Amino acid sequence: MKLAFLPYFHEEKPTTTLGAYFEAQSKGFDFLRRAFFPLSLDGYNRHDEAERRSFTTLLEAASPRSHVVVAWKDARQWFVDEIFYRLEGVDGWSRGEWTEVVEGSLADFIRFSPLIQSELAVGRSLSADAYPADDVVLELSKSPGMPNTRHFNLKVFADGRFEVSRPREHDSRGFDVHRLTTLLIAASRLPAERGPSIPRPFMHDAQTRSLTWGVAGRRIRVTLDADTSPDILNFANRMAAAYDVEL
Repeated sequence: MKLAFLPYFHEEKPTTTLGAYFEAQSKGFDFLRRAFFPLSLDGYNRHDEAERRSFTTLLEAASPRSHVVVAWKDARQWFVDEIFYRLEGVDGWSRGEWTEVVEGSLADFIRFSPLIQSELAVGRSLSADAYPADDVVLELSKSPGMPNTRHFNLKVFADGRFEVSRPREHDSRGFDVHRLTTLLIAASRLPAERGPSIPRPFMHDAQTRSLTWGVAGRRIRVTLDADTSPDILNFANRMAAAYDVEL
């Protein structure tokens, strides 16, 4: 399958293949960027905003889209069509059964999905919502309390990885980009609440539950208690259920 470089960057690159893209990707994102991505976005930015809105590239989430095509090699390698290249030679493909669901609009998916945002981050994109792959974008924790109480720390990274630490129990790790996308969309609609400005009073053997999420580069951390808004409590419970932890 051929990949043709999009004509919006005032640069020229030879036609290549999807296989070559995956091979470069397997060598690391720095290698991929040097081999496949524009040298900069200066050429792209020379187009005025009205003209850029007519481009098919996914660089800007405001661009009108009716679909997104992702070609997968495996769970950790994929190519998103029409960011910097257009996938050619796939006419006549048919839609298979879709078994994974992301809750939100297509615009939400483009803005928050690690499938797209990881590519944009590597390409030094215009998106304010792109995170480096190793950034923790969601975190949920329950502190130790009285002896034998269950506690945990859940971290979800920008590329879809998650890690759950459960002292005296089994830790767990995994990778799920669509699960994270749904939660990031939901988190974007939470109130911008930062919690109380004074420390909570110390309570011996009491367990503390806390939630951290990021919105447009800001990290918001709250302690979950009776004063927390219902929207934030509902999101924390939803996140706990998604990653199978007991809040």
